[in-house]
Amino acid sequence: MKQKIIVLLFAVFQSIQLSSQNQNNGIKLNQCLNFALAKNYQLKQAKYDNAISTAKTNEVRADILPQLNASARITNNISIPVVILPGELLGKPNTTIPVEFGSTYEVGGMLELSQVIFSPTLFMGIKIAKSAEELIALKTNLTEEELIYNVSVAFYDILYNEQQLLSIESNLNTQDSLYKKTAYKVEQDLTREIDLSRIGVNVANLEVQRKQLKTVIEQQIRYFNVLLGIPWDTPLILNNSCLYDINVPSELCSDSDSLSQRTELTIIQRKRDLGHLSIKSINSQYLPDISLVAAAGYLFQDEKFKLSNTNSWFDHSFIGLRISIPVFDGLRKQKQKQQAKFEICKIDEEIQFTRQLINTQLKNAKQSMLVNYESMKVQKSNLQLAEKIYKQSRLLFKEDLYNVTDLLYTEMIFHDAQVSYWSEIIKYKKAELDLLKAKGLLNTLLK
Repeated sequence: MKQKIIVLLFAVFQSIQLSSQNQNNGIKLNQCLNFALAKNYQLKQAKYDNAISTAKTNEVRADILPQLNASARITNNISIPVVILPGELLGKPNTTIPVEFGSTYEVGGMLELSQVIFSPTLFMGIKIAKSAEELIALKTNLTEEELIYNVSVAFYDILYNEQQLLSIESNLNTQDSLYKKTAYKVEQDLTREIDLSRIGVNVANLEVQRKQLKTVIEQQIRYFNVLLGIPWDTPLILNNSCLYDINVPSELCSDSDSLSQRTELTIIQRKRDLGHLSIKSINSQYLPDISLVAAAGYLFQDEKFKLSNTNSWFDHSFIGLRISIPVFDGLRKQKQKQQAKFEICKIDEEIQFTRQLINTQLKNAKQSMLVNYESMKVQKSNLQLAEKIYKQSRLLFKEDLYNVTDLLYTEMIFHDAQVSYWSEIIKYKKAELDLLKAKGLLNTLLK
């Protein structure tokens, strides 16, 4: 059944991929995130840890149920044990008489039943196991959040390099066209051959950059596929519409921040609760354990191994209470409590540090987001101006009113402006991602 579900999920993902590619839209970030949460290898391991923790809790709970055990034995007493009895029993005072006790063959079977009536240590152990199970579940949630963050960062990195590649390919097409026109002018002795060489060097450099960038994108997509939990060589087309929908969400940058949604802080606080439960568990070890015990069985004894002899079978049974009372353990439990208290003090310091760290992350993320937003607007204006200058330079060059050196310089400025603009967009998106993480709202990206 599980394999069928996985196959179905993969088929759905492939259909989304093909549909998106046909529409030239690509796969959106939330689609990648939802699929990663279903298929990522590390997240699957975390979920198995969660299942193991649940099984361990049930294992502890099993000790509170009745325990029934059966046993059997067959003994051939090659040499029957001897017991020394005082001679007074047989009218021989001041002497001892060796007497064999037992028979050559003994066969026995017994059923033993025990039931816990009162065991503070066991009851506290169940609470600790349940709390540990909840802690593992929180760690699984943290793994999901880390996966959402890592997938999102990888998604933006790929989009950034793809935009870079588009810019380089556009410039390369322009330079190719310019090279051909300049080559024609050289043939007609209308321009210098050195101008053609300069353009050729620029074209060669753009070709190298394009190949290098394609390699980087291919490597990033392989890593991205691993994060998604799909075959590394699966072709992907990502939707870049998120790079054109830029605004500053006022609710993200508001001053009303709550730390209660941060999973990391919740995990540490749960560790603190476990520490207090550990102290209670140690204290419970001073109390007695009471169990009901009962047993019943049969014992065969005879000089001949003849089990059909009913006169050689004897039954026996008993019922009672077993009480275990701790008296003195060399102050072991006292030292254990000291260790647990020190652990709680250590966790308290970790809580304070984590609170300070989260507040710092919130402040830094808000600041980076606002600064990057303003920088992005400046770079957009610079890009528009650089594009305008570059287009005018090309027109002037066609009319022989602009030399190659100046044209290549304006082309370099235009390319740098493109790089800076897309760099600021990605920085803004990552700052937005950092703010969502600091607020504990990464799950909103799944919608």
